[in-house]
Amino acid sequence: MKVLRAVGMTIAIISLRLLMPQVWHGFEQTLLAFFGAMQTVLGNVSANGAHGTASVIMTPSFFPQGPSTP
Repeated sequence: MKVLRAVGMTIAIISLRLLMPQVWHGFEQTLLAFFGAMQTVLGNVSANGAHGTASVIMTPSFFPQGPSTP
């Protein structure tokens, strides 16, 4: 039964790719964006893991910083 499911999924993917290229391109770009975001998140977690924190929030440089003391 699992073989038939795999064959059906293969046929569905091939038909989607051949019959609707715009839909396939959108799906492909969504997957690439998702995996790129996950790579960034996991990279930040592993980089911060040595410090005991798992913060994945990145502060952009254009946010105002607090007053600097000389």
